Formats: sequence, structure tokens, C-alpha cells
Amino acid sequence: MKIYLDYIFLENLVVNIIVYLATIKLINIKIKTNKIIFFSCINSLLSCLCTVFNINNYLISFLFTISTIIIVLNNRKIVNILKCTLIYYLTYFIYIGEIIVFSILLNLNLNFMYVKLVLYLFCGVILNLCINNMWKMWKIKLTNNALFYNLKINNVLIPVFVDTGNTVKDTLSNLDVIFLSKKYMKDILKNNSLKKRNILICSINNIGFVEGFVVKNLEIYKENKKVAEIEKIIVSFEFNNTQEKYSGIIGYETYLKYLEGVKLC
Repeated sequence: MKIYLDYIFLENLVVNIIVYLATIKLINIKIKTNKIIFFSCINSLLSCLCTVFNINNYLISFLFTISTIIIVLNNRKIVNILKCTLIYYLTYFIYIGEIIVFSILLNLNLNFMYVKLVLYLFCGVILNLCINNMWKMWKIKLTNNALFYNLKINNVLIPVFVDTGNTVKDTLSNLDVIFLSKKYMKDILKNNSLKKRNILICSINNIGFVEGFVVKNLEIYKENKKVAEIEKIIVSFEFNNTQEKYSGIIGYETYLKYLEGVKLC
């Protein structure tokens, strides 16, 4: 029987990249694309070697996955490693399940390599779309305390609250918008030439424009510990403060991207 190692390598490479990307989104960590491709290539190469030398591929793949997670997380806590390993394999089995279901439904002949690859890519797109919108389907129980943060802009510290209903974006730059109380405007704009923007706001009450400023290198703190840094965001001083506990609001998409969100590890 002929064994086409290039086919085995290519198949495994596509599957590994898609599963790694999906897992990284689920555990909410940042890793460069070239690292994902590198680890995927090594994993695919190991699969080829296991095929040639008739070695148990599942055991080798499992050990390599554990090693990859330890390297990527840079964290040797057993609990975190086990969580991420479990998420990786759950993602893998869901993805393989997708492939099986669609191949049966569409009655595809998987003897053709190109058909396989198109199916793998299609299922990968479906998987990643589901994960991107997962937070909308999950019932996340958040305590009030978990939604309070402190923003630091130009050495000014501002208490803010995560507003789960705020999804305002600047349509021109596609940047998220944070609303702050006007009392911080002088301190933040002092000695800073920030770019001014008009942001279109659509709400139940009205539609109109508000003034905003592009702010760079904004820091977010939780209990005196820096938890995130946003390279660029828009700040509007149109927040009418009726609460003593906070003086601004962060949008839910900003929360998901940079803070707790759907982070599992």
C-alpha cells in the first residue's frame, strides 16, 4: 500500500492550525501566527514519522500537545495545563465531528485530497464563527465587583464600570468607544494634542453625534494591578455621572477583547 506522506503532512497541518486557532480563542491568550504554524508543522511532521515507523501516533501527539501548552502558556500550574489540554481536545473532537457530519450530509468523496481540504477549511470557518459568537450564547454569571475597573490615561486614574449594553464603535476607525465623565476632560486633554472625532450614536432615545478623542496606550487596572493595555481607543466625555462608585463606562466588546471576557484559563 502506498503512503503519501505529503498528503498526511498537509492534512494534519490544516487540522492542527484550525484547532490551535480555535483553542487560543477559547482560552483567550495572544500568540503570534508564526508560532501556531511552527507548532502545527512539528505536530504534522511527528504524525508522518509515526506513520513511517508504525508508532502509536495518539500517544506522541498527546505528549506534544502537553509540551506545546506548557511552552505557550509559560505557566507550569497543573490546573491550567489540564484545563487547556481539555479545551484543546474538546475543540478537536467538535471539529472532527463537524467534518464527519458535513461529509455525510453532503455525500462527499473524501478520496480526493482537494475535497478533503475544502471540507476541512469550511468546517474550520464554521468552528471559528461559533467561537467568536460564543459569549452571546453562554450565560455568563458576573458579579458587580467583577465589572469594576480603573482606567489610567495620562496618569489620571478613573473608576469605570462595564456596561454590557454598550457596543458603540467609531465607524470610521472601527475603534471601541469609552465614555467618561466631563470632570476628567481637562486633566486628560491638558498638554495633549489628541485627534478629535465625531462619533455617531444610535440609541432607543435618539440618533446623533458626540465628540470623541483618539487616546493611545490606555492602561486598565483591577485592585491596583495592571490587567490590560489598550494601544488605541476612543474616549468621549459625554457620560452623565449619576453614580458615585464609577465615572465612566467600558463597552462589552472592549471587556471581551482586553479583560475577563470568556477567558477560561
